[in-house]
Amino acid sequence: MQKRTPFQLVATLFLVFALLLPSLASAQMLGGEDAWWRDGEVDRDTDDDQGQVEEDDDRNDRRYSGSLKSKINRLPDDRVDELPIPVLFGLTLDDIWPSFGDARGGETRLHEGLDILAPEGTPIVSPTEAVVIGKGTWSGAGLYVVTANPGGEEFSYMHLDAIADIRRGDVLDTGDLIGYVGDTGNAKGGPAHLHFEIERKGKVRDPYPRIQAEFSLSEKIDYLEEIFDDHNDDEDFVEFLAESFLGEFLQAQGQGIDLPRELARALENMPGIDELGTRDLELGDEGPDVQALQTVLIAQGHLALSTPTDYFGPLTQVALIKYQTQAGIQPASGYFGPVTRSVMQGGRTSQKLAVAEVDSELVQLIRLLIALEIISPDKEEQALRAIQTL
Repeated sequence: MQKRTPFQLVATLFLVFALLLPSLASAQMLGGEDAWWRDGEVDRDTDDDQGQVEEDDDRNDRRYSGSLKSKINRLPDDRVDELPIPVLFGLTLDDIWPSFGDARGGETRLHEGLDILAPEGTPIVSPTEAVVIGKGTWSGAGLYVVTANPGGEEFSYMHLDAIADIRRGDVLDTGDLIGYVGDTGNAKGGPAHLHFEIERKGKVRDPYPRIQAEFSLSEKIDYLEEIFDDHNDDEDFVEFLAESFLGEFLQAQGQGIDLPRELARALENMPGIDELGTRDLELGDEGPDVQALQTVLIAQGHLALSTPTDYFGPLTQVALIKYQTQAGIQPASGYFGPVTRSVMQGGRTSQKLAVAEVDSELVQLIRLLIALEIISPDKEEQALRAIQTL
């Protein structure tokens, strides 16, 4: 064999490097958080009908063998344009902020999804019917799930605290459990959140403009019933829900929606109408009777608190004004006295007359005193009550 000169060796090495460069570049491009699917430790089911992912010009540019492909192809051809928030509790549309395209990793890459912040352990459900096509763990995405969705799209759910009892090939209905909000992967140490990603034909798309709806309270409770089936009376999970999302559950009860048995039991000890007490309440007051008042206002949808605080602050006052206005109580001053208590407890007694039964001229006099700043507006009901005793 002819011995190669140093020049020939260098030329050979250069040629090999040039041939490998595209592959190295591709591998580097797939190393970010949003390339979890290619590098992830995807669980590979061995069933013949749970085929491997391959390239294709079909739905999502991949080929699935056996029944998995047929399940995916049975999904609707049209995408769901307006998606509900996939995090089940604690959020409204006002809590969602765009983050697609933000610089990440020391400005070495762009964020290719939507981060939805929520308490760790909050259930995540599928916003559409779907088919599970992958789940697993990867250093960037942490615990993740990927699904095929209508319109040839794939939805990815990353940084999960735990994954639901699902496997590749499972067909999901809207509202079926995906997993729970967490901080796994490269989100460790930061606020718990769901990284939600949409991809079609290899191209990621901004989910933010598509998140345009919220599940109704009735839908949320229905989905929660199914989730509880997997928890086997998990007291920690019940306690977490009751402490974190009490407001939504009280509102559900106020609308006559039956809660899951475990959750209903946990709420039985919450103060309610029977604990309103006898003292008048106003801005700055504290105590269990304030907590009971807040519980009632939350349940009726007037007070936007996740849980009662037992402090009568401006939010409680505004909520009480809303209640008084809706109940026809005049004046709707945000002061909790005998008239409001009587109405809230289900009626008026002869000893607690409605303001409408007070002489109109005396009412006008008190309101004149308020206009002259002789009486504070929040003392109007006290003055009217004093008139009733004359």
